[in-house]
Amino acid sequence: MQRGQNKDHLENYYNYNIDSYSYFLRAKEGLDKFDIDHNPQNLYYASLELRLGIECRLYEYLRSSMRQHHIPENKIKEYSASKLLAKLSNIDLNTQNNWKFLFSIEGSKSASLFEYTPVTKELASFHGKLGEMLHFKFFNNNPHWYFKMKLSKKYSEKSLSDYRDFLEIVLKKYEECTRGSLLNPPNFYNAINELNK
Repeated sequence: MQRGQNKDHLENYYNYNIDSYSYFLRAKEGLDKFDIDHNPQNLYYASLELRLGIECRLYEYLRSSMRQHHIPENKIKEYSASKLLAKLSNIDLNTQNNWKFLFSIEGSKSASLFEYTPVTKELASFHGKLGEMLHFKFFNNNPHWYFKMKLSKKYSEKSLSDYRDFLEIVLKKYEECTRGSLLNPPNFYNAINELNK
């Protein structure tokens, strides 16, 4: 809240943060609730938050890279994570790798770590698989979805219990890409060239 605003003014706004880490927190909360109450709503909510979060992280990375490379941000039209990742990779191939930068002053005991953690191809593919779960066709493809046991090893269909394990994998991979503090790998080559001019 900014100085001079009163709390009554805030009731006019929704409290829903749309940054990548907030999506992670809400997805984790949904999975934790599902583990306690076994309410499918919580599993589906976690799936939606993970899907939106993967898109969000890619948009955060894309916007930063586009600004760095002087590309207008209004050129982002996609929502498919695989297409967003391809667009990001076309702008800067360095965005496919993990980057760590440690800065310290010689003789000092303190240091600062800056890290870029990419959205991997595997995580981008999970975005599509999450989408499959969020369509009614999921129930047609998995007529025994409501079983509170895993089916996938014995049958060609899955229950929500099978998907719970998948969502845990997605959550861990997604947490990894939100861990970094940098929105794109620094391009030291361009910066050095600018200094040398």
